[in-house]
Amino acid sequence: MMIQRIFIKLFLWSSLWPLLKGNGKDAVREVFYCYSGTNLKAVRKGNWKLVFPHTYNSNVGSEVGKDGWPGSTIKSKYEGGLYNLRRDPGERYDISREHPGMVSELEGLAAQMRLTLGDSSSGIDGKENRSPSRVNKW
Repeated sequence: MMIQRIFIKLFLWSSLWPLLKGNGKDAVREVFYCYSGTNLKAVRKGNWKLVFPHTYNSNVGSEVGKDGWPGSTIKSKYEGGLYNLRRDPGERYDISREHPGMVSELEGLAAQMRLTLGDSSSGIDGKENRSPSRVNKW
């Protein structure tokens, strides 16, 4: 549901509307937000990406699947980090300590988006958050 809202609200209207009006240069986005469900996972601006701490399911060290059934997973914790995607496209080297100014800038952008769309991992609802549309059965 949240992904639909993000796609419609942020991508469709802010990216395509200027293009449809004939002003294509306004359709270029500089900042991207990565949500998983209602959790803000990362912010990207240019070559910089700040990934926030979160938990995830991992199959490393667990049993493999059998007869079409998935294998077991374990909860893992990702500590987060700052990455320069031009130099490190695999996001292997956290450089947040070397670039605290960029971390602050991206955290500020994330804080603004949390106030707009919310972030359940931070306990913020967001002022433009709404329930998904429903169709009443006849």
